Amino acid sequence: MTARGQEQRGGVVLIVLVVLALGSWWALELAHSVRVEQAGSAWLRDRAGATALAEAGIATGRAAFERAAPERLHLSRFAAQQAQGGAAVPGYTTGALHVTIQDETGKFPLNALARLRAQEVREASGLAGVFVRLVRLAAQEAGRPLSPAQARRILGRMRDWMDADDAACMAGGGGGQAEHFGTAPGGSRAPNRPLRTLGEALMMPVGPGLTVGDVLPPAEARRLLTVEDTGGRININTAPREVVMALVTAPERGEAFWRAVETGRRNARRSRVPGWHLHPGGPGGASFAAVVVRCVDVRARVAVVDAEARCGRVTRRMRMAVRRVGGGPSQVVWSQVWTGQREGTNAA
Repeated sequence: MTARGQEQRGGVVLIVLVVLALGSWWALELAHSVRVEQAGSAWLRDRAGATALAEAGIATGRAAFERAAPERLHLSRFAAQQAQGGAAVPGYTTGALHVTIQDETGKFPLNALARLRAQEVREASGLAGVFVRLVRLAAQEAGRPLSPAQARRILGRMRDWMDADDAACMAGGGGGQAEHFGTAPGGSRAPNRPLRTLGEALMMPVGPGLTVGDVLPPAEARRLLTVEDTGGRININTAPREVVMALVTAPERGEAFWRAVETGRRNARRSRVPGWHLHPGGPGGASFAAVVVRCVDVRARVAVVDAEARCGRVTRRMRMAVRRVGGGPSQVVWSQVWTGQREGTNAA
């Protein structure tokens, strides 16, 4: 073979190698793209399934809230349910749905304190007295006992934080709001508006270097208190033990009242009647009419529906606060949505 032929043969080999290298690179890139698209498609499929399941859970919770008898609603006992995605969402073979409903009307309505008169706060009467007794009882059970004066001081500062003026209404103490909350351009640091979140209430200063969260553990606060607008009413059918006991102006009768209410709740027909708690044992039984504060209701007005759905690798959680208005459909107060993966990454 001539030198020219050998050069041509070497050039062909080089061209073939370059073509093979380019072909291999293209094939690997194509395989990678396919894998990325498969993973993305699977995530989108799981996200769509989880979203559909969560929305179905929210709709189920709202329907249960609207269907339940307005006089009696044990929503806190609403059973968690598991649903196969194939049955709930056509085209999806795996999925789990967990729905809970919490009646906020059974908790103490913090924002109702802003509507109290200054005299009620100073004397700790009516709804103000319920708050003082509840805070003392919860703090004592948490191992952080409070004196009546300390509890009234918390009440006064809570009211000052929410009322529409900068005049102090301090039970057990005097001075303006700026003295207790500090000064800021334009006056007091108190926002003078209703509480928006329970966390805001827990961060409220009640003393030098002391906040409400230091006195009342956050877990207990979430169980006993609410910032939702319940009309200043407390549902006797779903209120926890501490709230029920705080309704009694005679603390020595609080435990007896709780036991009577706990027993009376089992009578579904009787507990639908407004005022049944005043004679929870029925005619001839012990009467609590003279010692129970008149802020009690027998229906749920506001509830929080929580739906958590899992489909494949995706978890979708939705929370919605709904308010009952007359006999019509419930109204949405607020809603929140979370999306996450099993690995722990989250995106709103």
